[in-house]
Amino acid sequence: MKKRKKSSNKGKMIVLTVLSLIVIVAIGGYLYFNYSIGAVDKTNKTDVYIKVKSGDTVATLADELAAKDVIHQPMIFKYYAKYLKQTELREGQFAVNKTMTAEEIMQQFVSGDEASAPALTIPEGLNLPQTATKIAKYTGLKEKDVLVQMNDQVFVKQMIAKYPNLLTTNVLKEGVMYPLEGYLFPATYTFAVGDKPTVQEIVEQMIIKTNKVIEPRLAEIKKTNLSVNQFLAFTSLLEKEATAHTDRSKIASVFYNRLAAKMPIQSDVTVLYALKKTGTTFVSYDDIEVDSPYNTYQIDHLPIGPISNSSELSIDAALKPATTDYYYFLADTETGEVFYAKTLKEHNKLAAEHIK
Repeated sequence: MKKRKKSSNKGKMIVLTVLSLIVIVAIGGYLYFNYSIGAVDKTNKTDVYIKVKSGDTVATLADELAAKDVIHQPMIFKYYAKYLKQTELREGQFAVNKTMTAEEIMQQFVSGDEASAPALTIPEGLNLPQTATKIAKYTGLKEKDVLVQMNDQVFVKQMIAKYPNLLTTNVLKEGVMYPLEGYLFPATYTFAVGDKPTVQEIVEQMIIKTNKVIEPRLAEIKKTNLSVNQFLAFTSLLEKEATAHTDRSKIASVFYNRLAAKMPIQSDVTVLYALKKTGTTFVSYDDIEVDSPYNTYQIDHLPIGPISNSSELSIDAALKPATTDYYYFLADTETGEVFYAKTLKEHNKLAAEHIK
Protein backbone atom coordinates (compact mmCIF):
# COMPACT_ATOMS: atom_id res chain seq x y z
CA MET A 1 0.00 0.00 0.00
CA LYS A 2 2.78 2.43 0.81
CA LYS A 3 4.42 1.86 -2.58
CA ARG A 4 1.18 2.58 -4.40
CA LYS A 5 0.73 5.78 -2.44
CA LYS A 6 4.26 6.83 -3.24
CA SER A 7 3.71 6.09 -6.91
CA SER A 8 0.42 8.02 -6.87
CA ASN A 9 2.08 11.05 -5.33
CA LYS A 10 4.82 10.90 -7.91
CA GLY A 11 2.24 10.81 -10.69
CA LYS A 12 0.45 13.81 -9.27
CA MET A 13 3.73 15.69 -9.13
CA ILE A 14 4.40 14.92 -12.79
CA VAL A 15 0.93 16.06 -13.81
CA LEU A 16 1.28 19.25 -11.77
CA THR A 17 4.68 19.92 -13.29
CA VAL A 18 3.38 19.41 -16.82
CA LEU A 19 0.38 21.60 -16.13
CA SER A 20 2.62 24.24 -14.63
CA LEU A 21 4.84 24.13 -17.69
CA ILE A 22 1.81 24.42 -19.96
CA VAL A 23 0.54 27.40 -17.96
CA ILE A 24 3.98 29.01 -18.02
CA VAL A 25 4.31 28.44 -21.75
CA ALA A 26 0.77 29.73 -22.31
CA ILE A 27 1.38 32.82 -20.22
CA GLY A 28 4.75 33.34 -21.87
CA GLY A 29 3.22 32.88 -25.31
CA TYR A 30 0.40 35.26 -24.45
CA LEU A 31 2.83 37.86 -23.15
CA TYR A 32 5.10 37.45 -26.20
CA PHE A 33 2.12 37.71 -28.53
CA ASN A 34 0.93 40.89 -26.82
CA TYR A 35 4.45 42.25 -26.96
CA SER A 36 4.72 41.40 -30.66
CA ILE A 37 1.50 43.19 -31.63
CA GLY A 38 2.23 46.18 -29.39
CA ALA A 39 4.05 49.41 -30.14
CA VAL A 40 7.78 49.21 -30.75
CA ASP A 41 8.49 52.54 -29.04
CA LYS A 42 5.71 54.49 -27.33
CA THR A 43 7.73 57.71 -27.36
CA ASN A 44 8.94 57.81 -30.98
CA LYS A 45 6.36 59.52 -33.21
CA THR A 46 8.70 60.01 -36.16
CA ASP A 47 6.83 59.08 -39.33
CA VAL A 48 8.06 56.16 -41.39
CA TYR A 49 6.80 56.09 -44.99
CA ILE A 50 5.88 52.83 -46.68
CA LYS A 51 4.80 52.58 -50.31
CA VAL A 52 2.37 49.80 -51.22
CA LYS A 53 2.57 48.76 -54.87
CA SER A 54 0.40 46.51 -56.98
CA GLY A 55 1.04 42.88 -56.04
CA ASP A 56 2.31 43.61 -52.54
CA THR A 57 1.00 41.28 -49.83
CA VAL A 58 0.77 41.40 -46.06
CA ALA A 59 3.88 39.20 -45.97
CA THR A 60 5.95 41.64 -48.06
CA LEU A 61 4.54 44.53 -46.05
CA ALA A 62 5.44 42.80 -42.77
CA ASP A 63 9.02 42.27 -43.95
CA GLU A 64 9.38 45.95 -44.86
CA LEU A 65 7.84 47.10 -41.59
CA ALA A 66 10.23 44.85 -39.66
CA ALA A 67 13.20 46.10 -41.70
CA LYS A 68 12.26 49.65 -40.72
CA ASP A 69 11.81 48.59 -37.08
CA VAL A 70 8.12 49.54 -36.96
CA ILE A 71 6.91 46.08 -35.82
CA HIS A 72 8.47 43.43 -33.63
CA GLN A 73 7.83 40.16 -35.44
CA PRO A 74 6.80 39.90 -39.13
CA MET A 75 5.42 36.34 -38.84
CA ILE A 76 3.10 37.21 -35.95
CA PHE A 77 2.10 40.45 -37.73
CA LYS A 78 1.12 38.47 -40.82
CA TYR A 79 -1.03 35.95 -38.91
CA TYR A 80 -2.54 38.69 -36.77
CA ALA A 81 -3.61 40.55 -39.92
CA LYS A 82 -5.32 37.39 -41.16
CA TYR A 83 -7.03 36.98 -37.78
CA LEU A 84 -8.27 40.58 -38.04
CA LYS A 85 -9.34 39.95 -41.66
CA GLN A 86 -7.34 42.98 -42.74
CA THR A 87 -5.36 41.69 -45.69
CA GLU A 88 -6.69 43.80 -48.60
CA LEU A 89 -3.96 46.41 -48.91
CA ARG A 90 -4.54 49.74 -50.63
CA GLU A 91 -1.96 51.00 -53.10
CA GLY A 92 -0.28 54.26 -52.21
CA GLN A 93 2.11 55.80 -49.71
CA PHE A 94 1.25 55.68 -46.03
CA ALA A 95 2.78 57.09 -42.87
CA VAL A 96 3.14 54.95 -39.74
CA ASN A 97 5.24 55.31 -36.62
CA LYS A 98 6.64 53.22 -33.76
CA THR A 99 3.96 54.29 -31.28
CA MET A 100 1.31 52.42 -33.28
CA THR A 101 0.13 48.89 -32.48
CA ALA A 102 0.01 46.16 -35.12
CA GLU A 103 -3.74 46.66 -35.45
CA GLU A 104 -3.40 50.42 -35.92
CA ILE A 105 -0.68 49.89 -38.50
CA MET A 106 -2.79 47.42 -40.47
CA GLN A 107 -5.78 49.77 -40.42
CA GLN A 108 -3.58 52.45 -41.91
CA PHE A 109 -2.79 50.27 -44.93
CA VAL A 110 -6.32 48.92 -45.30
CA SER A 111 -8.49 51.99 -44.72
CA GLY A 112 -6.26 54.90 -43.72
CA ASP A 113 -5.59 58.11 -45.63
CA GLU A 114 -2.56 58.32 -47.85
CA ALA A 115 0.25 60.43 -46.48
CA SER A 116 0.43 63.97 -47.81
CA ALA A 117 3.71 65.63 -48.66
CA PRO A 118 4.67 69.22 -47.94
CA ALA A 119 3.97 71.31 -51.04
CA LEU A 120 6.46 73.46 -52.91
CA THR A 121 4.73 76.61 -54.15
CA ILE A 122 6.37 78.79 -56.77
CA PRO A 123 4.50 82.11 -57.09
CA GLU A 124 3.99 83.93 -60.38
CA GLY A 125 6.61 86.45 -61.43
CA LEU A 126 9.60 84.91 -59.65
CA ASN A 127 12.94 84.94 -61.41
CA LEU A 128 15.24 81.93 -61.32
CA PRO A 129 17.34 82.97 -58.29
CA GLN A 130 14.12 83.59 -56.34
CA THR A 131 12.89 80.16 -57.39
CA ALA A 132 16.21 78.71 -56.26
CA THR A 133 15.58 80.26 -52.83
CA LYS A 134 12.25 78.43 -52.60
CA ILE A 135 13.81 75.13 -53.67
CA ALA A 136 16.66 75.57 -51.19
CA LYS A 137 14.19 75.96 -48.32
CA TYR A 138 12.23 72.95 -49.52
CA THR A 139 15.26 70.68 -49.86
CA GLY A 140 17.40 72.06 -47.03
CA LEU A 141 20.24 72.78 -49.45
CA LYS A 142 22.25 75.97 -49.81
CA GLU A 143 20.99 78.43 -52.42
CA LYS A 144 24.34 78.56 -54.20
CA ASP A 145 24.35 74.77 -54.56
CA VAL A 146 20.79 74.82 -55.92
CA LEU A 147 21.76 77.45 -58.50
CA VAL A 148 24.76 75.41 -59.61
CA GLN A 149 22.54 72.40 -60.26
CA MET A 150 19.87 74.46 -62.03
CA ASN A 151 22.42 76.03 -64.37
CA ASP A 152 24.45 72.89 -65.04
CA GLN A 153 24.97 72.75 -68.82
CA VAL A 154 24.85 68.96 -69.00
CA PHE A 155 21.45 69.03 -67.29
CA VAL A 156 20.19 71.90 -69.47
CA LYS A 157 21.21 70.02 -72.62
CA GLN A 158 19.35 66.94 -71.36
CA MET A 159 16.23 69.07 -70.94
CA ILE A 160 16.66 70.51 -74.46
CA ALA A 161 16.83 66.96 -75.84
CA LYS A 162 13.77 65.81 -73.86
CA TYR A 163 11.54 68.85 -74.53
CA PRO A 164 12.54 70.12 -77.98
CA ASN A 165 9.25 71.96 -78.63
CA LEU A 166 9.92 74.08 -75.57
CA LEU A 167 13.66 74.42 -75.11
CA THR A 168 16.27 75.12 -77.77
CA THR A 169 19.98 75.95 -77.73
CA ASN A 170 18.93 79.64 -77.67
CA VAL A 171 18.93 79.33 -73.88
CA LEU A 172 22.68 78.68 -74.00
CA LYS A 173 23.55 81.80 -75.98
CA GLU A 174 26.35 83.99 -74.69
CA GLY A 175 24.82 86.70 -72.52
CA VAL A 176 21.93 84.60 -71.19
CA MET A 177 22.01 84.98 -67.43
CA TYR A 178 20.22 81.76 -66.45
CA PRO A 179 19.45 79.16 -69.17
CA LEU A 180 16.19 77.94 -67.62
CA GLU A 181 14.84 81.37 -66.71
CA GLY A 182 11.18 81.58 -67.72
CA TYR A 183 10.80 77.82 -68.14
CA LEU A 184 9.97 76.98 -64.51
CA PHE A 185 6.20 77.25 -64.32
CA PRO A 186 4.62 78.96 -61.29
CA ALA A 187 2.48 76.33 -59.56
CA THR A 188 2.25 74.13 -56.48
CA TYR A 189 4.27 70.92 -56.71
CA THR A 190 4.06 67.83 -54.54
CA PHE A 191 6.31 64.81 -54.45
CA ALA A 192 5.91 61.35 -52.96
CA VAL A 193 6.06 61.46 -49.17
CA GLY A 194 9.33 60.24 -47.83
CA ASP A 195 11.07 60.75 -51.17
CA LYS A 196 13.84 63.30 -51.35
CA PRO A 197 13.72 64.66 -54.90
CA THR A 198 16.92 66.18 -56.21
CA VAL A 199 17.01 69.78 -57.36
CA GLN A 200 17.07 68.64 -60.96
CA GLU A 201 14.09 66.31 -60.45
CA ILE A 202 12.14 69.25 -59.01
CA VAL A 203 13.21 71.55 -61.84
CA GLU A 204 12.23 69.00 -64.46
CA GLN A 205 8.71 68.83 -63.03
CA MET A 206 8.48 72.61 -63.51
CA ILE A 207 9.71 72.29 -67.08
CA ILE A 208 7.16 69.53 -67.73
CA LYS A 209 4.41 71.84 -66.47
CA THR A 210 5.59 74.67 -68.73
CA ASN A 211 5.71 72.24 -71.64
CA LYS A 212 2.11 71.18 -70.96
CA VAL A 213 1.01 74.82 -71.01
CA ILE A 214 2.99 75.81 -74.10
CA GLU A 215 2.57 72.78 -76.42
CA PRO A 216 -1.19 73.24 -77.02
CA ARG A 217 -0.48 76.89 -77.89
CA LEU A 218 2.42 76.34 -80.32
CA ALA A 219 0.33 77.10 -83.41
CA GLU A 220 -0.88 80.36 -81.86
CA ILE A 221 2.64 81.28 -80.76
CA LYS A 222 3.87 80.75 -84.32
CA LYS A 223 1.37 83.39 -85.52
CA THR A 224 3.12 86.00 -83.33
CA ASN A 225 6.31 85.51 -85.39
CA LEU A 226 8.18 84.93 -82.14
CA SER A 227 10.16 81.85 -81.17
CA VAL A 228 9.08 80.13 -77.96
CA ASN A 229 12.05 81.69 -76.20
CA GLN A 230 11.13 85.18 -77.46
CA PHE A 231 7.49 84.58 -76.61
CA LEU A 232 8.35 83.65 -73.02
CA ALA A 233 10.58 86.73 -72.81
CA PHE A 234 7.56 88.78 -73.93
CA THR A 235 5.19 87.14 -71.42
CA SER A 236 7.71 87.60 -68.62
CA LEU A 237 7.64 91.38 -69.26
CA LEU A 238 3.85 91.30 -69.02
CA GLU A 239 4.09 89.35 -65.77
CA LYS A 240 6.53 91.78 -64.17
CA GLU A 241 4.71 94.91 -65.39
CA ALA A 242 1.27 93.72 -64.30
CA THR A 243 -0.55 95.13 -61.30
CA ALA A 244 -3.87 94.17 -59.77
CA HIS A 245 -5.51 96.81 -61.97
CA THR A 246 -3.71 95.87 -65.16
CA ASP A 247 -5.39 94.80 -68.36
CA ARG A 248 -2.56 92.60 -69.59
CA SER A 249 -3.92 92.46 -73.12
CA LYS A 250 -3.55 96.27 -73.35
CA ILE A 251 0.04 96.15 -72.08
CA ALA A 252 0.68 93.39 -74.63
CA SER A 253 -0.65 95.70 -77.36
CA VAL A 254 1.76 98.45 -76.26
CA PHE A 255 4.72 96.07 -76.47
CA TYR A 256 3.67 94.70 -79.86
CA ASN A 257 3.12 98.22 -81.21
CA ARG A 258 6.57 99.34 -80.08
CA LEU A 259 8.24 96.25 -81.51
CA ALA A 260 6.51 96.77 -84.85
CA ALA A 261 7.66 100.39 -84.90
CA LYS A 262 11.24 99.38 -83.99
CA MET A 263 10.93 101.41 -80.81
CA PRO A 264 12.78 100.28 -77.67
CA ILE A 265 10.30 98.73 -75.22
CA GLN A 266 11.93 100.73 -72.41
CA SER A 267 10.73 98.50 -69.60
CA ASP A 268 12.24 99.28 -66.19
CA VAL A 269 11.87 95.66 -65.10
CA THR A 270 14.45 94.57 -67.70
CA VAL A 271 16.95 97.07 -66.30
CA LEU A 272 16.40 95.79 -62.77
CA TYR A 273 16.91 92.22 -64.00
CA ALA A 274 20.11 93.16 -65.83
CA LEU A 275 21.42 94.74 -62.63
CA LYS A 276 20.21 91.81 -60.50
CA LYS A 277 18.20 94.20 -58.36
CA THR A 278 15.21 92.79 -56.52
CA GLY A 279 12.90 94.36 -53.99
CA THR A 280 12.84 97.76 -55.70
CA THR A 281 11.04 99.42 -58.59
CA PHE A 282 13.29 102.48 -58.70
CA VAL A 283 15.42 102.88 -61.81
CA SER A 284 17.88 105.77 -62.13
CA TYR A 285 19.26 107.42 -65.28
CA ASP A 286 22.56 105.70 -64.58
CA ASP A 287 20.78 102.35 -64.35
CA ILE A 288 19.28 102.58 -67.83
CA GLU A 289 22.76 102.96 -69.29
CA VAL A 290 23.76 99.45 -68.25
CA ASP A 291 25.21 97.49 -71.16
CA SER A 292 23.16 94.29 -71.19
CA PRO A 293 21.24 92.20 -73.75
CA TYR A 294 18.35 92.44 -71.27
CA ASN A 295 18.21 96.25 -71.12
CA THR A 296 15.26 97.27 -73.31
CA TYR A 297 16.29 100.94 -73.09
CA GLN A 298 19.39 100.08 -75.11
CA ILE A 299 17.97 97.55 -77.59
CA ASP A 300 15.02 97.86 -79.99
CA HIS A 301 13.88 94.27 -79.56
CA LEU A 302 12.97 91.81 -76.84
CA PRO A 303 15.58 90.88 -74.22
CA ILE A 304 17.83 87.92 -74.97
CA GLY A 305 15.63 85.71 -72.80
CA PRO A 306 12.84 85.72 -70.20
CA ILE A 307 13.35 87.67 -66.96
CA SER A 308 10.90 85.65 -64.81
CA ASN A 309 8.34 82.91 -64.96
CA SER A 310 4.93 83.70 -66.49
CA SER A 311 1.37 82.88 -65.50
CA GLU A 312 -1.22 81.58 -67.93
CA LEU A 313 -2.88 85.01 -67.69
CA SER A 314 0.18 86.63 -69.22
CA ILE A 315 0.62 83.85 -71.76
CA ASP A 316 -2.95 84.18 -72.98
CA ALA A 317 -2.78 87.98 -73.00
CA ALA A 318 0.26 87.78 -75.28
CA LEU A 319 -1.70 85.51 -77.64
CA LYS A 320 -4.79 87.70 -77.58
CA PRO A 321 -3.57 91.30 -77.29
CA ALA A 322 -6.02 94.18 -77.41
CA THR A 323 -6.14 96.18 -80.63
CA THR A 324 -4.93 99.66 -79.71
CA ASP A 325 -2.74 102.47 -80.99
CA TYR A 326 -1.07 102.94 -77.60
CA TYR A 327 2.71 103.17 -77.36
CA TYR A 328 3.04 104.11 -73.70
CA PHE A 329 1.63 103.12 -70.33
CA LEU A 330 2.30 103.86 -66.68
CA ALA A 331 0.86 102.88 -63.31
CA ASP A 332 -0.26 105.34 -60.66
CA THR A 333 2.25 104.96 -57.82
CA GLU A 334 -0.48 105.15 -55.16
CA THR A 335 -3.45 103.26 -56.65
CA GLY A 336 -1.74 100.97 -59.16
CA GLU A 337 -4.22 102.06 -61.83
CA VAL A 338 -2.73 101.88 -65.33
CA PHE A 339 -2.96 104.72 -67.86
CA TYR A 340 -2.24 104.45 -71.58
CA ALA A 341 -1.09 107.04 -74.11
CA LYS A 342 -0.62 107.28 -77.86
CA THR A 343 2.10 109.92 -77.82
CA LEU A 344 5.07 110.85 -75.65
CA LYS A 345 3.42 114.20 -74.93
CA GLU A 346 0.32 112.49 -73.53
CA HIS A 347 2.51 110.07 -71.59
CA ASN A 348 4.53 112.85 -69.96
CA LYS A 349 1.34 114.63 -68.96
CA LEU A 350 0.01 111.43 -67.33
CA ALA A 351 3.35 110.91 -65.60
CA ALA A 352 3.19 114.38 -64.07
CA GLU A 353 -0.28 113.60 -62.73
CA HIS A 354 0.23 110.07 -61.44
CA ILE A 355 3.92 109.50 -60.68
CA LYS A 356 4.69 110.93 -57.24
